[in-house]
Amino acid sequence: MGTVNDELERPRFSVKYAWNRWKHMHLGIILGSIVLLGAIVVTTLYSLSQKNLFKFDGALDMFYLFYNAMNILIIATHIAAFTTTRKVPFKGVPHDGAHEISLLVSLFALVLLAIFRIYPAFVFLAEYHALGKVAKWECASSVLTFVAAVVQVLFLTDASRRRHRPGTQYQGFLGPMFIAFAIYCNLAMWVLVSISEGLREAQEGDMTEMASDFYGKLTWGIVFYTCLPVAGYFRFISCVILSDLVDLLFPTES
Repeated sequence: MGTVNDELERPRFSVKYAWNRWKHMHLGIILGSIVLLGAIVVTTLYSLSQKNLFKFDGALDMFYLFYNAMNILIIATHIAAFTTTRKVPFKGVPHDGAHEISLLVSLFALVLLAIFRIYPAFVFLAEYHALGKVAKWECASSVLTFVAAVVQVLFLTDASRRRHRPGTQYQGFLGPMFIAFAIYCNLAMWVLVSISEGLREAQEGDMTEMASDFYGKLTWGIVFYTCLPVAGYFRFISCVILSDLVDLLFPTES
């Protein structure tokens, strides 16, 4: 897969460059920081509740509501970002082929984990016509995670193939704002998943127990502990590609 890294000239850092970037991205950074702080608070309350260090009966519902809301927010953000990046000329060659391969591999792990998690629930639902509350939350969150990840990858693979016209300066703010917000959304999802996943794995009576009984403890353990770190890497590599897109698509004076 070809790359065109030489087309992206990194601007020299200066006070002027930092100020111009802040003017374009400040709203996305501020809103994203609020979302990231919310993810830290929600995950902390959920973790303390699961370890019986803090009594909060609604912690589980609060966690899943926030998690699903984050997936919906990611879908909306990337669709909105596409409305700005589609105006940039399409070149057809990715900015960095290695990053794109890493993105697709990590997406495969994330999708595989979601499929392995929700398939037993659909089998159980077909047989018994009922699911527990946690299993319903898990099904909804797995489906939304899959949709959000696919939308994000479609945006990233399209945007990384676009280049600004040489000598032009981006005058708007929506493009950089959406990208900055998307970076913080991915960081928030990384916090939600990395801290809470172990607790969800240990929680009795949830989708983990159902998957373990359905596939067998060894099979489920191999799938879970192999896919989880790679799926977490999906958030990291997405942030790397998004940060590249700011200079790739929306240049500013340095």
